[in-house]
Amino acid sequence: MRGGYGVTAERTKDYLEWRFLKHPNFKYRMLTLKAGGVLAGYLVWRAEADAGFAIARIIDFISADKAAGEALIS
Repeated sequence: MRGGYGVTAERTKDYLEWRFLKHPNFKYRMLTLKAGGVLAGYLVWRAEADAGFAIARIIDFISADKAAGEALIS
């Protein structure tokens, strides 16, 4: 998917685990989308609550094409 982005960090399995799954302070959630058994995109988000309201903050988002991106966002 790298070809669709001008500049991006290398997102290896080790990097994603270090950055999101093993984070000492935040609980991140990850959605993945596969098409034909191949990864078509992912979205990393976390929930935050403060002053009586809650939000979902998108932290990282990559998709192979517009359809995959729309499916992940929805």
